[in-house]
This record gives sequence, structure tokens and C-alpha cells, in this order.
Amino acid sequence: LDEWEEADSHLAKKSCLERALDLQTRIPVPESLRYRHQLLIQQSEKSIKELMKLNNGQDDARSKIEKGKERGDISLLAWGASDILRLVNNMTSQGTLWSAQQIAELGPVYEEARQTIIQGFDEWLRQQSVTDSSPTAPGAFQHKMIKVIGANIKQLNLDEQYEKLEKHTANVLKNIQNIANAQLLLTEVRLWVSSHSNTSRFVRVSELRDLQQTGTDYVRKLQVIYDKLELPEILDLRTAVSDILKTVKSTEADLMQRAARLWNSTFGSEADLHNLLEEVEFLTGSFEGCPEDVEDLNIMRNVLRFYNQAMQQLGNTSLSWDEFEECSVKLKNDADAEYGEEEIPWPADETIECMASIAANQRTVAGNTWIESLAKEAQAVQQMSVAEASRLHDKASGPPAILSTEHIDKLQEIISKIECRLSQLKVDWLVEKYNELSVAMQKDFIATISIP
Repeated sequence: LDEWEEADSHLAKKSCLERALDLQTRIPVPESLRYRHQLLIQQSEKSIKELMKLNNGQDDARSKIEKGKERGDISLLAWGASDILRLVNNMTSQGTLWSAQQIAELGPVYEEARQTIIQGFDEWLRQQSVTDSSPTAPGAFQHKMIKVIGANIKQLNLDEQYEKLEKHTANVLKNIQNIANAQLLLTEVRLWVSSHSNTSRFVRVSELRDLQQTGTDYVRKLQVIYDKLELPEILDLRTAVSDILKTVKSTEADLMQRAARLWNSTFGSEADLHNLLEEVEFLTGSFEGCPEDVEDLNIMRNVLRFYNQAMQQLGNTSLSWDEFEECSVKLKNDADAEYGEEEIPWPADETIECMASIAANQRTVAGNTWIESLAKEAQAVQQMSVAEASRLHDKASGPPAILSTEHIDKLQEIISKIECRLSQLKVDWLVEKYNELSVAMQKDFIATISIP
């Protein structure tokens, strides 16, 4: 029992228990030593449990190491090597309970596993990524790599490998975030492309410029993401955005050219004026929201509206030539007072003068047409009845105001011919005129001509 009590290691206590049990089969334990004997048995049984625990721990760690070697799985190797190191540290800390031989036996296992980790670490690390698309996958990956595998690698004093592990994990997580950001951007850009595929419906320059800014920004963002991820779909989407931008730029350039052409525009007829006014009205709406551009267009629109009203006044056929001249002078003065200082493509004085000339020509042409038509009718006056000649006389007696002095002279000649014919048909003509009177006036006429 003294030797048993002096046993200071688990193996020694186990050996003493085995010998005591063998001796007990031949020599009973004295009653006076029974308590000591029982206490030593309990201590030895604890040692046996510790030895079994050590064996189980070793077997489990060796199994992890072997499986790690077979699969090239550094996580299992690091786990098994860390278990071995913890066993060694625990055994060492317990002093004489474990023999130096027991501790030394674990050394080669640990060193071999550690070297295997160093040799296969880089290849294994390249294969580590997030394979699950769930929202919790990135967090789980980070926990496994840093908190679990990283903790074991750090315990093995593999500082270089741990730094690589941290860097790789950060890059994987960053790449996941890049992919997530890319998908969000791709969805946003696809929606934008779908909504703006028909750019012809955008006729406002401000909208076109906003589209250019947004589209250009999308192209830049897509390029940045492509440089990181090189996803083929990014190239297709970037091409679609670029196509929209080309159309948008072309549409804006066309509107800018149309606006620029206004400065070289002229009009030689009322129809030209109407077409020009329609163009300016359209462009004013197109440049709404562009203060610098729309300011000139607003001035042009107001001027053309004034000119359009002026053209209508000058085209009033109820004006005599004197009234026409007075109207022309007044419009010229009004235009000069209102727009004489403005920078416009159609100077007020010149434009009103041109419009008056156009209107005068129209009046002259209309006067020629009217007088020529009347003269043609008057050619057959000698064959006319009283009614026909009287109707023609009425027409000639109420000429339009557009007739010039030359026209009036010609008109007097025509009237003379008509009245000559009516003189030849005085009685018939008087009867015709009498018939045109109302009943009351006919009675007055009879009373007037009655002989007392």
C-alpha cells in the first residue's frame, strides 16, 4: 500500500491497482487496511478514466487528422492538431500524472499534422467560398472561417496562414457584397432601359439631358462592376444603355439644330408665317425647363404672334388703300416700340414692311381678279335683259375696298356701259326697279308720279 500511495502517475496507479487486485485473489485485505485500500482503488479508477479519456481524445484527434489528410480538408486537420495540442498542454500542466513518454508520443502526430496544414493550406484556401444564397450565409461563412477554423490555426501558431485566412475571408465577403450590389444595379438598369426604350416620346430637352446624365452614370457604374466581377450580362446591359444614349443625344442635337435654324429663317407668305409660328411653339415646349434656351424662344413666339395678328389686320379686305397705309404705319410703329431693341431673326421695321408688301400684292391681285371678272361679265351687256343689266349695275355700284385708283377708273368705264344699256331699256328697267320695291314703297311711288 505504501508503494501504491507513492505512485504519482496515472499509469503507475493503474499498475498498482492491477497488482492489488491480483494479490487480493490470493490474500484477503486486512480489516485495518481496508479503508486505505478502498481509497487507493478509487484514486486508481479515476486515473484509469483519465487514461481512457486520453485514449479517446487521441483517437478522435487522430481520426480528424487522417480524414483531413484524405480529403485535403485543412479545417479537419487544424481541428485534430488543435485537439492534440490541447491534450499535450493539459497533460503537461498536470505534472507527474502523465509520463514524459506519454506526452512525447503525441509530438510527432502534432508536428506531422501541422506541416500538412502548412503545405496544403493555400490550395485549400482558394476553394473556400460561400455556396449558399441565403441571407445568413455570409455571416455563417465568416464565423466558420474566423471563429472556428481561424481559432484553431491561431492556436497552432500558424500566423502567416491566419493572416491569409483573414484576407481571403474578407475578400470573399466583399465579393459577395459586390455581387449583391451588382444585382441591385442590374435590376435598376434593366427597369430603366425597359422604361426608356422608346425615346421618341421624350421631346423636352430637359428630360433628354436628365436621361443623358442618368444613362452616363449607369454606364460608368456598370464598367466599375464589370472590372470587379466580369459578368457577361453587364456588357449586354451596358450596350443597351449606350444605344439609348445615342438616340437621346441624336434627338437633342436635332432639337438644337431646329432651334438654331430659326435665326436664319425668313417668311414670304402668310403660310410661311404660320409654319414658323408652329415650329417656335413646338420648340418653346421642347425647351421648357431650360431657362437660357427658352428665353429667346419665348421672345420669338411673342414676336411671331404679333406678326400673325398684324398679317390678319393687313389682310382685312374691308380697308381702303388709305386705311391700309395707315394700318401699315401704325403696325410698324407698334412693332418698333415693342420689339425694336430685341435680338430677333426678323427685324420689326423690315418685317412689317415685307408683310405690308405681301398684303398689298394680295390686295392688288384680288382687285385685278374682281375687276377682270366684272369686265368679262360686262362684255355681254348689250345682250342682257333689264334684270341682268340691273343686277350687274348693282354689283358694279358696290365695289370692294381693295380696288386701286386704276381699278376705279376701269370700273367707271364698265358702269357707263351698263348704264348705257339700261338707258336703252329705261321702261323695262324702271319696271324692274319698281318690282324690287316693297308694296308700301310701290304705293308711294305711284302717288308720287300720279298727275293731279
